[in-house]
Amino acid sequence: MDTRLLRDQIDRGIAAGVGAPEIQQQLRLFWEKDSGPAAAAFVLSRFERLRPALAVTAARVAVLRSFTIEPVVPVVKAAASVNGIALDVYVGGYNAWIGRRTADRRALC
Repeated sequence: MDTRLLRDQIDRGIAAGVGAPEIQQQLRLFWEKDSGPAAAAFVLSRFERLRPALAVTAARVAVLRSFTIEPVVPVVKAAASVNGIALDVYVGGYNAWIGRRTADRRALC
């Protein structure tokens, strides 16, 4: 199925009150066909609408980095969301990973 048709089907399903697990399955199928940054924005926005009605697992991830990671964060969060994981991502300061290894432990708890 074309991804545009899947988008429309997902939006119509949400508007019609189709069950959240069914819409999540459609989002998973959409994600399998298109897993880029634009698709991630779509998946995340629809997941947030469905989240209260889904049984999700919350998880936190910290990224200590020496490179630009921000463009990848929505893609990783979308991949997690179609699999029932609500991911909270903490991105450390650029090139500040050495000092942050232990200093930010409390932020992760």
